[in-house]
Order: sequence, then structure tokens, then C-alpha cells
Amino acid sequence: MSKLTFRKDVNGYISIICIVLLFLVFTSLSLALVLIAANSYKEIKKQTDTTFNTGALVSYIDNKIHNYDNGGIAVLKEDNIDILVFTEDNRLYKTFVYCYEGNVYEHLVSADTEFAKGEGFVMFEAEEFAVNIENDNLLRLNICVNEEDTVETFITVNAGFLQ
Repeated sequence: MSKLTFRKDVNGYISIICIVLLFLVFTSLSLALVLIAANSYKEIKKQTDTTFNTGALVSYIDNKIHNYDNGGIAVLKEDNIDILVFTEDNRLYKTFVYCYEGNVYEHLVSADTEFAKGEGFVMFEAEEFAVNIENDNLLRLNICVNEEDTVETFITVNAGFLQ
């Protein structure tokens, strides 16, 4: 009877090692590609959120100004804070819109209530909200969401401003 002997094939080991190495290279490159795409997505989402918040805030303020464009708009400056004040037609209520500690607030109060910073509903995040009256019917609005994103817009007011 003859004894069976198995010969170890060195070429078989080399081919298995090559396949495993090829698989590892493919896996690591795929993982790197996914990480790069995730980082790009995160930056795009951040920029989109900033653009949306800035545009939404400008649109909101513009609509608010046009709703109160019957002589019910005033601009105040208190403790270095620019405040847009909207007074209702019946003069019973007024709304303060201002920026304080990185947030833009809206605060609806009775007409005899004084301004209090930090009060009201937080609408948007912004580092700066500057309002200036340029002339009798032109309002300049500067909104700074962060160091890179600043919007300046001019809004025409037909009825003028309250004093």
C-alpha cells in the first residue's frame, strides 16, 4: 500500500494572501471615501442651515415691517441693542424684535410695558442684528449669523417711523 502525501503548495498561500490584502485595501479605501463624503455633507448642511436661517430672518423682518407699515414702526437703541418696535393699530400691544446673547428674540407685550432684554420667544440664532434708519422711509438691516455670513438689506417703509 502506498502512503498518500500532501504537498504544501506555496503558490496557494501567496494567492490567498494577495486576495486578503486586496480586500483590505478595497475596504480601507471605501471607508476613507465614506468618511470624506460624511465630512463634506456635514459642511454643506451647516452652510445650508446658515443660509436658510439668514434668509428666513430677513424675510420674516421684511414681512413684519410691511404688516406694520401704517406708522407703527420704531427703532430704539438700549444698552447697545438695536430694537425694532412694532405697535398695533389699536396701540394696546407692541412687539420688540432684537438680538441678545446670540439669539434674535420677538417679545409681544402690552403698550405700557418697557423693554427687557432676554425676554420673549427665540426666533433665530444670530451674532448681530443692527437696525438703522437711513432716511424718512428707508431702513437698513444688518444680520450677522457668524463671522463668514453677514447680510445687509434695505427695506422701504411707506408710512415713516414712530418717534
